[in-house]
Amino acid sequence: VGGSEAPDSDKPLKLEIETSLRASAVAVTLTDTALTLGGEKLTGGLDVSLADPLSLDVGLKGGSIDLDKLMPKLMSLTEASGAAAPSSGGGSAATGSDAPFDIPRDLTGAIDLSIDALTYNGETARNATLKAAIGGGVVTLTKVGADLPAAAKLSVNGTLRARSGKPYFSGGVKAGAPDMRALMQFV
Repeated sequence: VGGSEAPDSDKPLKLEIETSLRASAVAVTLTDTALTLGGEKLTGGLDVSLADPLSLDVGLKGGSIDLDKLMPKLMSLTEASGAAAPSSGGGSAATGSDAPFDIPRDLTGAIDLSIDALTYNGETARNATLKAAIGGGVVTLTKVGADLPAAAKLSVNGTLRARSGKPYFSGGVKAGAPDMRALMQFV
């Protein structure tokens, strides 16, 4: 008698990393990296300089990421770890540890993330991009955006920093959509 496989949401979240590693006392470089989380794959690389100041450069690209499939698994990990889910009251979520939010002042670097297709609520956003620079305790979002369903576009820019141990974002959001009803189905 053959059994049926557990539904995707009941399977454990699996993380796989394949990479070429080069390391020394002052630097770590990952090239030809394939990071797969819950079946969703990103490729790229990572450079870390352990000198003073610490520097981190990350570049990752994904073809298609299905958040409808991935988010329930991530949320179950959050619940299992004892971390609270984000509140709807606009405040930051409490974590299992009460460590304050901080971005080290001596950390520098860059993040370049792009995903061709991002599925959420059964709808697909295209050309999702996040480009950011890190320095002086601040993450500067230089390009964050996507082409959303219903011919809508979204872009965000600004800065993220720690303020009183909590994340603080200051910036702007631009959004436009010819069909708001269709766009709201995505959100």
